[in-house]
Amino acid sequence: MASLIAEYLTRKDIVACISVCREWEALFTPCLWSDMSLRTILPCHHHDHPERPKPSFLFHSQSIRRLTIHRSSSRFSTREVISTLDECRKIEELILLAPDSLNDFRPREDTVHSLCHLWIFLITGNINLRRISIGHMFGLPLKRILWSASLLPDLEHFKLGCMAIDGIELHQLFLRPHADLKSGGKGPIAGPGVHSLQLVYTHFLGPEALVGNAEGFYPCLTRLDLTAVSGLDWNQQCTLIGRFPNLVYLYWLYTNADTHPARHAGTDVVTKVLAQCLRIKSLVFLYAANIGGEGNANLVCRMSDKEHVPIIQALPVDLKVLSLALSTFGKFSFRALRARPFFATTLRELDMLDCPSFTGVMALDCLESCSGLVKFVAMAIAADELLKRAGNDDKSKPWACQKLTYLNAPFRNMFLYRTRPSLEAKKAEQERYRNVLRQHMIIFSKLAELTWLEHLWLGRPGRPLINEQDNPEVSLDENTEKVDTSKGELMLTLATGLGALASLRRLRSLGLIGLKQKMTMEDAQWMKENWRILEEIRGKMHPSLAQHRKLFEVATGATYVSL
Repeated sequence: MASLIAEYLTRKDIVACISVCREWEALFTPCLWSDMSLRTILPCHHHDHPERPKPSFLFHSQSIRRLTIHRSSSRFSTREVISTLDECRKIEELILLAPDSLNDFRPREDTVHSLCHLWIFLITGNINLRRISIGHMFGLPLKRILWSASLLPDLEHFKLGCMAIDGIELHQLFLRPHADLKSGGKGPIAGPGVHSLQLVYTHFLGPEALVGNAEGFYPCLTRLDLTAVSGLDWNQQCTLIGRFPNLVYLYWLYTNADTHPARHAGTDVVTKVLAQCLRIKSLVFLYAANIGGEGNANLVCRMSDKEHVPIIQALPVDLKVLSLALSTFGKFSFRALRARPFFATTLRELDMLDCPSFTGVMALDCLESCSGLVKFVAMAIAADELLKRAGNDDKSKPWACQKLTYLNAPFRNMFLYRTRPSLEAKKAEQERYRNVLRQHMIIFSKLAELTWLEHLWLGRPGRPLINEQDNPEVSLDENTEKVDTSKGELMLTLATGLGALASLRRLRSLGLIGLKQKMTMEDAQWMKENWRILEEIRGKMHPSLAQHRKLFEVATGATYVSL
């Protein structure tokens, strides 16, 4: 019963439950240690190093059900790490996160054997494992790890680098010798039972990946990730994707656009991909050229706004996720998007990050029209247009996305906020201050309608486009943070109407990066009382780092840690 209750509690709440009485302490302590994330593995007391204390989590090793190990977790030998984790024998979900940088994708030859030995030890030592996920580390002996996982009786899901396989079908792969388990081998890249394929920055994948009986191998695949696959040109990638008729999720970043005429790219996507894959529900697409180096800053979209139109028009009528980040998506594409049935009904996630032609007015139209929207990312929301639509009675069209949980878009074209003028101030200055408060009041009233919000990012939007789950969304370097002071910005203080957001009781994270905030202790105390599960604040709450640290600790109840 305690484990079921703990699923709905934060770690802070679980600690509070433990402190109630001894009986509750015995019930809830295992819940506190059931999900462990190890950034650094410190070996146990060993005869070679008698000064090392036993890691605290090992006192509760039998309570650990979900174990996450970061790629750079240990500075010690595999033998020492294995001796540390030897007591963890009841793990049900095991995760090894992908490397932090592309330089770590290929481990050194002397570490391949030790990594393999570590993972085989963890897999075979936990007979109750149900889910296993291992990030990209080329060079690992794939078949040895797969064989170890296939012996687990209750395994439901297995993911290693480029593959995700249902546990019930994992053992069957070894009964079919014609299925090549290595993505760069001579056989087809997807075998029976393989439901997900991820190829990120793959340089060794060649045209031999197109070999295979489509009816025997490809119908199983429902998820495909092609990110900067240099071994296949544009036409080969289109042909490869078209061989998977049951695709539901397609993550496709083509970064060698200068080798293919852009005027044909939109037509190729429609005729060779979307016409063959009729079940796509989630599409992440970019046709760009890499102008040197790695990362988003070096990707330049080579497809014009009008060339996106046929792609939008050919998307399935029940599309749920659309991401065209870094693209030239503009007025022509948006006009086509608004005409599609899924825009106002089934669309759940829309990501238009770093799309300079996607205006703040378009973002406002999305919020007013997309009733099914759960996640929305844009460069800006036009605050001046919102004020204009509100009219004299301060009532604008209600936002349709009432179940939005993730909003990452700053409000732009705000009036410049200054402190309240004195009674002796000029009439024009007092009128300007009233307009600032009115604009804030309208924005806060709109946000207050979104009672399902869990993540609210009002500062500069940003996150890595590639492998976003493995990296922090935005840099937290306070010394390099740039603030746009050319125009006004949204100020989150009780003086400007912050109290209207008391309805956002589900809020867990708040983004303020790039906003020049100057909150008071009263504002932080209000956040603590009304946003009880707030865990994360990115960006400064006050120009002074010392004052920001105090405000952060009051608002979240957590100790401030500078990264």
